[in-house]
Amino acid sequence: MKIPTKKSKQSLEAPWHQNFRNSDALPDIKVIRTRFFVNFVAIVIPLFVATLWIQQELSLGEVRGDIARLEDEKASLEASNSELVSLSREFMKEAAKVESLDDYYHNLFPVSEYLVTLSDKVSEDMVISSMDLKKANRIEGNDVIDTWESRISGYVVLEDKTAVSHVNEFVEVLSQEELLAEYLDDAFLDNLSRDQVTDTLNFVVSIAMSDPSLTTESEEDE
Repeated sequence: MKIPTKKSKQSLEAPWHQNFRNSDALPDIKVIRTRFFVNFVAIVIPLFVATLWIQQELSLGEVRGDIARLEDEKASLEASNSELVSLSREFMKEAAKVESLDDYYHNLFPVSEYLVTLSDKVSEDMVISSMDLKKANRIEGNDVIDTWESRISGYVVLEDKTAVSHVNEFVEVLSQEELLAEYLDDAFLDNLSRDQVTDTLNFVVSIAMSDPSLTTESEEDE
């Protein structure tokens, strides 16, 4: 019986030999080449930076446009505000004149209220060209009574027969006006004529007023 002898291991290593290959000259057999990543990064970074720059420029352009519009609005508002301030000052001056005239003439009511009343009663087809309010007096027995006379001049732009009815309605409305009712003596159409040049109907309305309190006091004095 033979005793099996232990066989020597055969070496699995490849035999050594000199490596004469030039790895730089060999073709790149990688699935994804390193140059691809390098070129990709080299392209993407500038594009990303350029995109950010363009977005910032667009945003800045919108902001500049908004600022320019706001500056224009500001200039417009400043001009409008200056005009309104100037008109307000002129109004205050004229209001002071009207108030001083009311105090001087001892008018029955503020002239400003009278003007507002007239403007409210004028129809769209009528134009008031002038208005005056004069203080006078009349003698009744032994009493001197203060009176006021107002003349309202204007014209109607209608060309048909309704122009006359518009004037008559205006006189009737003034006769029933609450502001004048306490002092009104008479309201009538003083003049009515047609302007051949402008083809309008011109009118003059007269309003006579007096202070009944003075009359009452005179009658009590008697």
